[in-house]
Amino acid sequence: QTLEKVVVPKFVPDETLKIAANDEEAKNQEKEEKMEGVDEKIQKLTDSLPEPSALKELKINAAKFEKDDPTNFHIDFITACSN
Repeated sequence: QTLEKVVVPKFVPDETLKIAANDEEAKNQEKEEKMEGVDEKIQKLTDSLPEPSALKELKINAAKFEKDDPTNFHIDFITACSN
């Protein structure tokens, strides 16, 4: 009785969806999807950068870092982040 009351909607395929017929098409679609929106993302990042004139007063100082010194805990940090 319950099944008789269930209304199953008619299937309507999505015209915007493209299904790959073989592995090569699937790989091509994957590449296209990865590249989709890249230009917009690059433009957004570029727009978010400050004007070069705003960086005129920026002072950058080199930090001394000894990669072989275990007391700076850089290996512990890398290990913790990778787990």
